[in-house]
Amino acid sequence: GVMIGAYHKDKMITGDTLQAGQVIIALKENGFRCNGISSVRAALKEKFGEKWWENPEAEDSIKATATPSVLYDLYVNTLHGWLAPDFKPEVEIHAVVHLSGGALKEKLANDLLFPKGFSADLDGLWEPPEIMKNCAKWRGLDNEEFYETWNGGQGMLLIVDKNDAEHCINRAKEFGIKAKVAGSISKKDKCEVIINSKLNNQKIIFSFLRNWK
Repeated sequence: GVMIGAYHKDKMITGDTLQAGQVIIALKENGFRCNGISSVRAALKEKFGEKWWENPEAEDSIKATATPSVLYDLYVNTLHGWLAPDFKPEVEIHAVVHLSGGALKEKLANDLLFPKGFSADLDGLWEPPEIMKNCAKWRGLDNEEFYETWNGGQGMLLIVDKNDAEHCINRAKEFGIKAKVAGSISKKDKCEVIINSKLNNQKIIFSFLRNWK
């Protein structure tokens, strides 16, 4: 596929304004968002056999894996001011994390937070869709593998100031999107992302051993 877009030099969200104390808004997702599909196929194979697509017992699970993605673009662009005549944002979005391949471990921890010396505590993530939990069970994935392979029930994260969180959550409802505060940004000697896993309620830690100055 091909995606073509446009950017305004004054509207780029780069993550350069991240600070400790900012909060992470999780936007709910009902499916896989077309990510980790090789693992989905492997899970279906484990459960329903080599030719799982021909197994009548797999029909409901196959349909569940194809749940359409939630679209966040109009909502996020509205918050960011793209649709305003003067481009003035409703709130300042300090970072946007699309939980595609690599999910929380790669997109949030390794790509965004750790290079800037930040950590995060995520104790309020959304519950994963039932089909996602089933696929994890069929494949035998542990918590860390789960949140590295799939989005775990949130397709996108927005990092905003704490005072702007309520506006973001209320605005999301107008677009039919479920949003909530899932955690916060912090500064520690050792960079780490601590997750209260919704797979089996265990705590997991993605960490980077270098001490950032």
